[in-house]
Amino acid sequence: MITVRKKYWPDKLPAVSTITQTGGKKVAWLHSDSTVYAFYGADLFKSANWGEAWTAIATLPSTINQVRKLSDGKILVVSNSGKIYLSDAAEANFVKVHEFSAGATSEHNFGLRVYDQMIFASEYGVKKNKAYMSHDNGATWEQIFEHPDPDASHVHDICYDPYENLIWITTGDGITQRNIFWSADFGNTWETMPHDHHISATQIIPMPECVLFGSDDFVGMTIWRHDRPDKGTHGSVVRPYPAWSPIKKWPYSTPWMNHAAIQFGGSGAAYFGWLQPASSVAVPSAIYGTRDGYTFAPIWVERNLPSTGAASPLLGILGVYGPDSAGNLAARLVSSYGGSDEQLLKIELPTWVEM
Repeated sequence: MITVRKKYWPDKLPAVSTITQTGGKKVAWLHSDSTVYAFYGADLFKSANWGEAWTAIATLPSTINQVRKLSDGKILVVSNSGKIYLSDAAEANFVKVHEFSAGATSEHNFGLRVYDQMIFASEYGVKKNKAYMSHDNGATWEQIFEHPDPDASHVHDICYDPYENLIWITTGDGITQRNIFWSADFGNTWETMPHDHHISATQIIPMPECVLFGSDDFVGMTIWRHDRPDKGTHGSVVRPYPAWSPIKKWPYSTPWMNHAAIQFGGSGAAYFGWLQPASSVAVPSAIYGTRDGYTFAPIWVERNLPSTGAASPLLGILGVYGPDSAGNLAARLVSSYGGSDEQLLKIELPTWVEM
């Protein structure tokens, strides 16, 4: 049986966009009310006018790696030291609510997802192989995963999949440690790919008919896809295949996909980009979008190759966030503009139309 799918394409390319220097602040989140959150070291900031002015919120005990504004008004912060802090609804009085394994850290660009009241977080570092879940907007936490191979390097990404009530996890970095796990019972049991199949991915993007995995691989920028079987993923063989790439031959060091902005639902979409090592830049920075997981479009492309005016080791797109209620995305763009490497990229999303 041949499946005939509708194809969707943006009505305007490239999308309308603006780039604003952040003074070194690292863009980390876009809330639905268009407030942008960013950090500089241990200092947390927000902007209500797309980076024209910033308001200091708090100074945390250690360097910040990730930020989320939650539905109850609180702010969740994950530090470089592997500690999770939660504010009150007034964005003040941060308290530690959880801590990773001794010596574990977190990544800037993956390993933290929020869905409704559920929050999923994974630790990072050498042989740091655990992941955690909160059912109550970050107030309490439980461990739900530990890699069965104690020598596995670390967990990459974790994501809740509302289409099949699954939790997905990707791990790395060695060949046999490049794996994908999924659970249909909130981490009580886990399934994994066949032992002869290995994928290195740093992003998980659930969509209605498929699950996409964004690459972290020396072969270049790749989207791997798992088509949802009619009988469901739970209990099925999962063997994602390379489905799409913006560049067919990659000549340099490993690029990797960072935090993707995902809209769930029947008319959902996803927006994402890759970073590139500064020592081996091959293509312009870009943000790609897909409405269905089968057709991909370049929503925004940098006019030049990303460059650095300082010593930033990583360039390009280091996270895409949103959209807000007005239909905008915020992205962290690391590329030199006016003497600053850190930029806030605002993108006005186009409308997806059936081809």
